[in-house]
Amino acid sequence: FFLMCDQRNCCPTEVLAVVSDSDYKHGGCCVTVNGFDMFVFGGEAAKEREIIVVAYDIFGLHSNVFQLCDRLESAGFCVVLPDFFRGKPWPLNEPIDREALMKWISEAGSWEVVLNDVNAMFDYLKENGYSTNKVGFVGFCWGGKQAFRLAADPRFAACATAHPSFLTEEDAQNAKVPL
Repeated sequence: FFLMCDQRNCCPTEVLAVVSDSDYKHGGCCVTVNGFDMFVFGGEAAKEREIIVVAYDIFGLHSNVFQLCDRLESAGFCVVLPDFFRGKPWPLNEPIDREALMKWISEAGSWEVVLNDVNAMFDYLKENGYSTNKVGFVGFCWGGKQAFRLAADPRFAACATAHPSFLTEEDAQNAKVPL
């Protein structure tokens, strides 16, 4: 097993917008679930669509993430973007000190937080008439670690990641769905 990620660093500190419009307005609808915000893209029509759950990097909800969600929705998916960090991501202008970052992740983005939020997300989707027969998960950097972890969860049909961080062999060994 070979991990193709830099375990010393998490994310690049320059976040370039997919679209240069700094006033980008996304098409997601914000709902509050179990004390955290979650954005759902696709409206009522999306309830029968396959679902893609998106997990951001340590910088949280920035225009790149919203633009990606809009693009996935325009390709025919229902897209769900939970705000795991509850509006308090790692500051974009703060240098990444590994010790401080790991302490912050252990509090703001711990596996316990993620799993509780994912459980609440599934409850919300089912209670509100969304089809959860085919749910995928895609994560970036910190979110990529969550994709590997959630690949062990049978509620997901598949998981994907781009530049995952802090992976262990155990993360991959526990996968039960395509990753």
